[in-house]
Amino acid sequence: MGSTKNTNREDITTLKFMIQSLRFWKQYFREYRHSRKRTNKEGIPSRFTKIGILNPAIGTSNIGDEIIFESVYKHLRPLVNESIITQFPTQFHTSFDAIKMMREKDLNFISGTNLLSSHLEDNKSWKVHYGHKKQLQNNVVLMGSGWYQYQGGISDYTRKMYKSLLSNEVVHSVRDQYTVEKLYSIGIRNVINTSCPTLWEITPEICKAIPRFRQDNVITTLTYYNKNVELDTKMLRILSKQYNNVNVWIQGFDDLAYLEEIQGKLENIVVIPPTLEAYEAILQEENIEYIGTRLHAGIKALQQG
Repeated sequence: MGSTKNTNREDITTLKFMIQSLRFWKQYFREYRHSRKRTNKEGIPSRFTKIGILNPAIGTSNIGDEIIFESVYKHLRPLVNESIITQFPTQFHTSFDAIKMMREKDLNFISGTNLLSSHLEDNKSWKVHYGHKKQLQNNVVLMGSGWYQYQGGISDYTRKMYKSLLSNEVVHSVRDQYTVEKLYSIGIRNVINTSCPTLWEITPEICKAIPRFRQDNVITTLTYYNKNVELDTKMLRILSKQYNNVNVWIQGFDDLAYLEEIQGKLENIVVIPPTLEAYEAILQEENIEYIGTRLHAGIKALQQG
């Protein structure tokens, strides 16, 4: 009898789940149909230039994306100072409503990060599909973007997507020569290596002003997705011996779990919350310097002198 009751409960649970799923997909396709109709209508003309920013910092779990976006926006805004700017996510799938808005923009700028890849069909750092390809014909401009994990050969699907999406008139800015060569290899030659926009204000004068002697305290970072337990543990131990306080900024949310895994009995470790505001605040303190494994945490420290 007990077995029969359990089976009945499981059947009822499965039925409820199926009903909920059907309701979800019904609502999804209703909204999809509505959005699709709207994409066929033209936007209202404006005397102001309309600019889109494809922003990897929206919904990010890596605060480094916010550091990059901050610099991209800082340098882009003066060039389009009377333009209407709308931000769109790259790390989330966008609806046809959003694609319609992107299509109405005079240009859409990708704000940095390593979101280009050799296999768009697999890597989803930039979530684009054929809907974008159809609507955003040569309307996207790179601004300090790079290539994901230095991947090799580019798939035919990816080549077609980039050739269709990326502007064939405006010069693209990429962060390294590897990315230049990858785009050259698929016939996109209106591209130059500018480095990351976060470095554009690191002048010789700023570098000369950086203290040359060791400070009393340090701020450091770890990288959970590229662990080296032996070397990262060794780094923390050395810093713990050499500095009064070892502040660990959590640039990626999962860095904290990694810190707890390797911290051991070190007692002068101070955790800095995963916010850009918290990191900027500690960089303003006296007698502190940066040593760590996170690139853009280091660049932000350079920006702050």
